[in-house]
Amino acid sequence: MDNAVQKLFYSGKHKRHCVKYECGVRRDGLICWINGPHQGAKADVTVYREQRMEDHLDLGERILGDKGYFGEKRIITPRKKRPGKELTTEELAFNGIVSSHRIEVEHTFGKIKVFRALSSPWRQALKRHKKVFFILCEITNLKEYQ
Repeated sequence: MDNAVQKLFYSGKHKRHCVKYECGVRRDGLICWINGPHQGAKADVTVYREQRMEDHLDLGERILGDKGYFGEKRIITPRKKRPGKELTTEELAFNGIVSSHRIEVEHTFGKIKVFRALSSPWRQALKRHKKVFFILCEITNLKEYQ
């Protein structure tokens, strides 16, 4: 792989080359939607916009997201701290409510991340990574029913 292609997959956040997926997780912790893989260097909100994911939502439907989606109308995200300003009491309360609803999502992501295939260097074709990721998500869903 040449340097130009490698740069596309380098995540400054994680300080390594990687691919990223977006997953929809229901309130009960089941993964109901997967999109990817995408280049590790792309911001989550950029992937959301480029994939036109808003088009897949029902009229009036909104989803919960992390701060990486801040500013999108259809995604409810925690409030961000502004330079030189603290969050207000109302903003802190709002963040607490959002976090309490997102906890199941984070638990589900934690269950996916325990598989070594996702944390070890990937030395296969990228399309194989997608298959493996989808299978691991299905295994994670099966665990939810036990």
